[in-house]
Amino acid sequence: MTGLGQLLISAIVGVAGDRVIVALFLTMLTCIVLGMGVPTTANYIIMATTCAPILVNGMGINKIAANMFVFYFGIVADITPPVALAAYAGSAIAKSNPM
Repeated sequence: MTGLGQLLISAIVGVAGDRVIVALFLTMLTCIVLGMGVPTTANYIIMATTCAPILVNGMGINKIAANMFVFYFGIVADITPPVALAAYAGSAIAKSNPM
């Protein structure tokens, strides 16, 4: 409803032009930033609605490949500092210090 998805598509496709590798890199950064501190299911929903259309509509990449790409980098955001949500969840299970 905010138009964030369309804004991301036009910005990343505009910067990348016809270079798919640049679009993949910018989409990866977007997925990591948007996925920090979000649980897995919500993370995939956010990535599938905001970042996957960048690759499918803007770059013409296969839908399944685009969804797996954004899912992977959305989940990688859970282990990326400064939030590192998965480290806290793992330390709670192991009953240890997250650091």
